[in-house]
Amino acid sequence: MMTTLKIKKGTVVFTEGHFSDTACIIETGTFEVTKKTPSGADKAIGILKKNDIFGEMGILDGLPRSATVTALEDSKVTVVTRDDFNSLSRKNPNALMPILKVMSMRLRRALKREVQIPTITLPVEDDTNTKCLPKDQPKVALQPVQAGAIMAQKIPTLIFPIR
Repeated sequence: MMTTLKIKKGTVVFTEGHFSDTACIIETGTFEVTKKTPSGADKAIGILKKNDIFGEMGILDGLPRSATVTALEDSKVTVVTRDDFNSLSRKNPNALMPILKVMSMRLRRALKREVQIPTITLPVEDDTNTKCLPKDQPKVALQPVQAGAIMAQKIPTLIFPIR
């Protein structure tokens, strides 16, 4: 049976990396979603509000939380456990469509962000002042060059993602 919880401002509801088998549907309030950067800093990746859901991946796959969720104001959520979810899937599968739509939307957004990875453009050269890539790829000069100047001169280039 789903329960409703009141959550105080500043409360961390889920912590990235922790295991859990519950999701929350926001009845009132707002929540911040953050992820740890490679340097260990928290980076805000989203704000959730009334009728949004978070934690849905945990009730489906049981894997650790992918992000931390913190209440930005006093809030109220309905908690959905894995048992609630499984019961609902048997009794009324159509009731799961909003959760599936949210997951689909978030996956599309993540894929779109993945495509927009920052890149660096380097000219392709073949002299001795280069760093070798694998044998089947051209050599790349590591000299600083403005991308605009490279493109204006129509110099062949390679584009590398910056991670």
